[in-house]
This record gives sequence, structure tokens and C-alpha cells, in this order.
Amino acid sequence: MVLNGIRPPRGASVGGIVSFVRDGAIGNGGNVTINTGSLLVKDGTGISAESFGQGNAGNITINARETAAWDGTTRDGFFSSATSSVQRLLFPEFGFIGNAAGNGGTIAVTAKHVSLTNGARFDARIDDAPGQAGNIIIRAETVTLSGANLEYGNASSLITTTAGNTTAPGGEINIFADRLQISDGALLNATSQGNGRGGDIHISVNTLELQTGGELVTSAFGQGNAGDILVTAKDQIQIVGSDPNFLRRQQAIAQLPPTFSAIAESVSASSGLFANTEVGSTGQGGVISLKTNNLLVQDSGQISVSSQGAGIAGEIDIQANAIQLNNQGQLIAETVSGNGGNINLQVRDILLLRRNSLISATAGTNLAGGDGGNIMINAPFIVANQNSDIVANAFNGQGGRIDITATNIFELTVRSREDLQTSLNSPVLDPRLLPTSDISAISQTNPNLNGIITINALNIDPTQGVAELPIDLVDATQQINQQLCNISQKSSFIITGRGGLPETPSATLKPDATWEDWRILADESPPSKKPQTLLIDDSKIVAAQGWLVDAQGNVYLTAKSTSSVSQGCDRYLP
Repeated sequence: MVLNGIRPPRGASVGGIVSFVRDGAIGNGGNVTINTGSLLVKDGTGISAESFGQGNAGNITINARETAAWDGTTRDGFFSSATSSVQRLLFPEFGFIGNAAGNGGTIAVTAKHVSLTNGARFDARIDDAPGQAGNIIIRAETVTLSGANLEYGNASSLITTTAGNTTAPGGEINIFADRLQISDGALLNATSQGNGRGGDIHISVNTLELQTGGELVTSAFGQGNAGDILVTAKDQIQIVGSDPNFLRRQQAIAQLPPTFSAIAESVSASSGLFANTEVGSTGQGGVISLKTNNLLVQDSGQISVSSQGAGIAGEIDIQANAIQLNNQGQLIAETVSGNGGNINLQVRDILLLRRNSLISATAGTNLAGGDGGNIMINAPFIVANQNSDIVANAFNGQGGRIDITATNIFELTVRSREDLQTSLNSPVLDPRLLPTSDISAISQTNPNLNGIITINALNIDPTQGVAELPIDLVDATQQINQQLCNISQKSSFIITGRGGLPETPSATLKPDATWEDWRILADESPPSKKPQTLLIDDSKIVAAQGWLVDAQGNVYLTAKSTSSVSQGCDRYLP
């Protein structure tokens, strides 16, 4: 099925397949259901279920056996879309005004491959109506969002929004896929532009890739709190790079009428996950919770729960086998004026920070109040280099708390306030100005309000337990007894076979020790010699006092003790 370039009817925001309640009407909108092999929506065409009157918007349900794709934006600003909304005001400059009340519907897409490209958009919103925004649900093997329309600035996106004077919460975005890739400024955005709480984003994938400005965003612009982002990625999460067209898109958005630019776009040029509050807001940042095998944040990528308003920052909670921050990769829970947020990292193998990377729960970044947040890290190995820092500082308030538990910590230096003053020789006590990798929790302006740094590191020496060899080597020639027949010297010669004795008395015998039996068995005995006849004088028999062995191996009993024998042995042999 292909939907191509169909203009919207009066009162609807898109053209194509439309179900809507007109302004002034009373009643719920109808549902839209599409079952097809593949679906392509392009050139500004859309599928919509909306309400501008007194009633709920309908649901949109799409089932495609192969591909469901949305692509492109028209020259007059209409983007290829799927929309479920309840709106009081719609394009008032064109005379389209509604007085809506009701809940938004759900947009649900199931296909093998789902894609939104070149500014296409899913939009579930409540605009100044007493209702709740709808949800967006996608189930697929692969989900791809990429690119933007640079003339109008709109990025390919999935958006749930609550706006205006409503206190209703924003809708949720849920994606279940093997792979989710978001790139070139595209984003998922669950936002609150009014007084309600922003919606949540739930992602369950094997692999999540955010590249060249791709973002997951929950944000709050008013009194409401930002929503939460919850990601489970069995294999990996990659957050890499920034959007090279970000400034150009922002300039394009600034030239549009308010109704076109009201929907929040990307919060920064960086790829990342953001659960932030914006300038002028009073709510608090959301929670970002990640569970994955490997997490890579690289090339200015970010994970942020910051507050740009008066509220406190949110919380970052990550469970991973390995976390790598590289080339200005950042985990941020900072505030402009409120208290810093919390960062909790549970790492099975290694936490690696390289090339100006940062973990920060700093407060008062705008030279204002607020206490630093808390950073808790549990990892066997923590390695940092090239000016990578862990900070929980404050400007006027109390420095935060940093708790680190590790087996070994490499190339990180704990910096006190006094140490920073001496090293920087500057009124700005920022460890990022030093070339070293540092840990700090201080108050910039009050030496009595420094934070607490606790480090529990075993610092195991890898050479521990290795047996030390003697410096002076033994002269083997001095270990041989030259008087072989002198029993009084108690000489001995021992063959232990392979495996041998332990290296030290305290060491254990190696398990590969073997036993060698050198006995000659009966069937292997050498030919016997001719028996010799011995004449014995019974009158002179005495008890044997010793014994000797001749060169042929014959044993002779002696009437005298061999201990009294002199150095030569031959006199007692026949």
C-alpha cells in the first residue's frame, strides 16, 4: 500500500487516511486499522485519528508483514506521519480553531521493518485539552529513524506531548525490537510543555544505536517533571557523535510560525539520552535506567538527567558488564540552580574513561545555589586517562558525595579544595582545567561545605603470591659427597621422578607428580650366575656386625662393624 501526496481536509492536520471529530462536534473519533504486506507513506501524506471537539481521538493500528515506512516532508511543511491528537487550537492563522476535550488515541505498528526518514513523524498529543495524550507502540525486528527536513527543521521522530494548561501526563513510547537505530538528528521525544508530567520511554532491544545526533528525550518545560527512560539492551548500547546540521535546523525552526515550531525538537546536537527539565521549568529531571552488556558513550555523546530550571536533577542508574566513556563521552546529572542528581553505576568488569570524558553531579553551574549530587560506582577496575574526571561539586552549596568500590583504580587522583587552589592558581576551582584525571567533591565558594569522597579499593598487587627466587645461586659441586663409603657422614641421593618436591615447604605438591618403578620383574631378571659353594667353619661363627657390597653387586656380611672401617673399602672385599 502506498499513500502519496494527499492534501488534508479542512480541520485535519494531515491528508491520506483520516478519522476526526470536527470542532464543535460531540462524540468519539473512529479507529483506523490497516493490514497489508508492506506500507509506504511519503511526500507529506499521513494517517490520522484526531479530535477537535468533545470526544476522544481514535486509535491507529497498522499490521504489515514486511515493511512499514514513512518518508519525507512537503514544500509547504506537511510531513509524512501518523497522528492521534486532541487539540483545542489548530492553525489559528488559517481560521482552524477547536474546543476539544478528550483523550488521545494509541498509534500501534507491527511489522518486520519500520522506518521514519527525512522528517517523517508519529505524533500523539494533547494540546490545551482536559485529557491524556495517547501512546506510541512499535513491534519489529528493526526500527530505524534517520534524517530531517532542513528547510523546516523537523527531524524524523516519535513524539508524545502534553501542552497548554492541562495537568494530564504525556503519553508513553514503547519499542520492542532486535535493533533500534536513531541517527542524523532523529529522535524519540516524550515531553510535557504544560503542567503535567512528561511521558516515559520504554525500549526493549538487543542493540540500541544512537549516532550523529540521534536522541531519546523526555523533557519538561513547565511545572511538571520530566518522564523516565528505561532501556534494556541485551547486547550493547552505543551513543556516538553529534548532529552536523543541528544549528541549521534550529535556525529553520526559529523562522516558523509558533504552531509549527511548538513541538519540541532535539535538546542538543549530541547523540544521547536526556531526561531533562528546560529553562523556566520548576519540575525535576527524570530517571534514566539502562541494563546492557556493553555501554559505549563516545565523541561528545551524553546521558543526562540535568535541570536547566529551578528543579533538582534526576537520576542515572546503569547496570552493565563494561562501560566505556571516550573522547568527551559524558554522564551528567547537573543543575543550574537546584541540587545535583544521582549517578549509580554497577559494573561487572571495567569502567573506562578516556580523552576528556566526564561523570558529573555538579550543582549551581550558573554560579547559583544547590548541593552537589551523589555518585556511586561499583566496578572491579576503574581506569581513567587524558583529563577524564569524576566530580560532584557545588558553587554556593554543599559538595556532593562520591562512593567508589573497586579492586583497582588507575590514574585517578583525589583532589581536595586546597589541592585545586594550589594546582590551578585560579579562582575557578574546576578539575577539568587540569591535564590530569581527577576526583573532586568541593564547594567553589565555601571551604566549610566540601563534600565527601569514600574510596574502597583493594589495590591487589598482581605479583602477590609468586615465590621469590634466591639471589645467590647454589654451587652444585659442593652438594656432592665425595666419601661415598663413609656412612658416618649420612650422605643420600634421592630421585623423585617427574613432578618432584614442592618448591617451598609451604607450597603444595603439583598434581602432575608421577611414580616411577625401577624394579626388575621376574621375567626380566638377568641370567643367573653359577652358584658358588661356601665352606663354613661352625666353630668360628659369630654374629654379623656389618655388610659390604662388591663391584658386582654381591653382598658380604662382616664380623666387624663397617662404621669403624677406614677410608678405603677394598680391604674388606675378596
